[in-house]
Amino acid sequence: MRVTYRVTVLSGSPGTVTVLYAESDTQTRELTVSVPWILELNALTGTTMLLVVANETENSLVGCEILVNGAVLDSERQQEGEDDVVCVIDIE
Repeated sequence: MRVTYRVTVLSGSPGTVTVLYAESDTQTRELTVSVPWILELNALTGTTMLLVVANETENSLVGCEILVNGAVLDSERQQEGEDDVVCVIDIE
């Protein structure tokens, strides 16, 4: 399955955020990235895919999405007063 992680700007100008994402059920990776950000990778059936976005820039909000084969399976928006947003799916 082709998995796409996507981070977008909802408001303001965050510049960079910290992302923690699952490469597989047993491997995660943490990076500081510029927004917008996209990563594509392959995943196996039975894998839990996780994307955590930490945005501590005041007056800015971000969103995350996880797509599988081009279809959005989870989409979340950072809320005011929160520092992070989480998207997670199980590939079946």
